[in-house]
Amino acid sequence: MINMAVTQEPNYVMNAFFYDLEIIKAIPPRDGKLELGVEYCAGWSDFNGMGISVLGVWDELEGVPHVFLEDNFWDFADLLKSRQYAISFNGIGFDNKVLACKGMEIPRYQNFDLLRELWIADGLDPDSFTPKTHGGFSLEACCNANLTCGKSGNGAMAPVNWQNGLHGDVITYCLRDVMLLRRLVKMAIINNGELRHPKWDRKGSKIRVRIPEGMTLK
Repeated sequence: MINMAVTQEPNYVMNAFFYDLEIIKAIPPRDGKLELGVEYCAGWSDFNGMGISVLGVWDELEGVPHVFLEDNFWDFADLLKSRQYAISFNGIGFDNKVLACKGMEIPRYQNFDLLRELWIADGLDPDSFTPKTHGGFSLEACCNANLTCGKSGNGAMAPVNWQNGLHGDVITYCLRDVMLLRRLVKMAIINNGELRHPKWDRKGSKIRVRIPEGMTLK
């Protein structure tokens, strides 16, 4: 007799999705040297001019990925309405502002922003960015401190690659960031909010982030 039993990994009790987006127009470099043939927005505050190339999502409730491009962008609204949490890394400070310019609003109460929670846990004001204190908490730094793998490229190159027709590379890069975020949040949930501190001068120390009700494992 064939054993048809399927072994399943522990499931989340999470009515949530993880998300990240990439932009179409590149951010001008600090040195002001623009690359010939590359389209740029006006800068980091030009959310309306950035555009969205891809919005990548992992739906935790159904256990499936989603890729939202220009042709199916508004399908994201249906997912947003049907989930309790929208989980991001700097979503409140960046992604949500870009989405809002497209008419897509993510309510603050629905958003769990891991970067914001890390700043709060470190005693920092999440609404007032200061490079000296708030720097060092990037997704890359968090992955290096807590996971065995990190990001696969430089986010600044994503819009350049998109403009050059490397759409598959950009989609893969975006979804990889989504899945890395998921691993970090899962680790925090398992360890009651605890992660290894990402800043190099705090190497080896721990930081404990808030875990909202409902973001738990069975």
